[in-house]
Amino acid sequence: MTKFVLNVVFPNTDRSANGKAKADATDILTTHGFERLNVPLLRGKEKITPKNLLKIRQLLRQRLSSDDVLLIQYPTNIGFVINNMILRVCKSKCVRTIALIHDVDSLRVNSLVTKLYKNIKSEVRFLNKFNYIVSSNDRMTAYLAEHGLLRPTVSLRIFDYLTTASMPVFKIKDKVVNFAGNLYKSEFLIKYNQLSEQTIIELFGQNLNNQVYDGNLKYNGSYSPNDIVKELVPGLGLIWDGASVDSCDGAFGRYLLYNNPHKTSLYLAAGLPVIVWRKAAIAQFVIDEQVGLTIDSLADLDSELKRLSVDELMVMHTRAQHIGKRLRNGYYLKIAIDKALKGLDGND
Repeated sequence: MTKFVLNVVFPNTDRSANGKAKADATDILTTHGFERLNVPLLRGKEKITPKNLLKIRQLLRQRLSSDDVLLIQYPTNIGFVINNMILRVCKSKCVRTIALIHDVDSLRVNSLVTKLYKNIKSEVRFLNKFNYIVSSNDRMTAYLAEHGLLRPTVSLRIFDYLTTASMPVFKIKDKVVNFAGNLYKSEFLIKYNQLSEQTIIELFGQNLNNQVYDGNLKYNGSYSPNDIVKELVPGLGLIWDGASVDSCDGAFGRYLLYNNPHKTSLYLAAGLPVIVWRKAAIAQFVIDEQVGLTIDSLADLDSELKRLSVDELMVMHTRAQHIGKRLRNGYYLKIAIDKALKGLDGND
């Protein structure tokens, strides 16, 4: 029996933040007994030709054998035609399949979108074609089950974050707040400046609209997913999304109710405690592991940080360093995959 991870090969090898989670997962799995099964990224109808599809089908038939395991990271970015072809080949060759969920597009984009593979019924229908599912967290698992997911599922809890960069040097009094991510869609930032709060937020990310950040916002530039770890300011990391400072709203904000934000993993891999919306799915991990604060509104940020004692901050920092080391070593994915493999063998 051979274990494979489907590795979608992009035209260039540059790892943007958007692709890092999948690239890390592939790297972790290859150190955990999996082999890469490279499939080229094909986009557009002109590229999904019978000739190209035949090449992929032949590759699968040559590499896969009965009782092998193929892990596919979902969504694949290669489209439903190739997705379904891959699963048909696996079924015909008695290859067992595992889906590792990174995102649920119908939640991330818009719950009302009805395009193929962009609504929850279509997504669950596709996921039910797998033998085993690795979901992001318990809340996402419950949501998928409510909408018809029938396959056995294990929750990942948090995405790992591979990096060779050193952790920032932390000082016990540091209560600086970092925010790293897509600044263009983080509409709440400008409204935060209007709160007249004292806490400055250190911003990291591409400033695509050349927004001028002043007042309580300080822009620090954009860095690669590896380099940003050592550029973060010692203190805490903020996980927030949407247009409001009072709660996480809109499609992106509501998505926090179900997903594992990759920036949580970034902060913890840097050894920084986190601040997260209390209703976010990842908040349970933060509470259980004592690695940060949960808040209802950004208007509470000042008071919550002032309330935080030196001893409490030290505990959070120590715990964040501990979890950060786990994330740097692929701990959570390895645990989840081992459970999935046992489940495939009927040893739950």
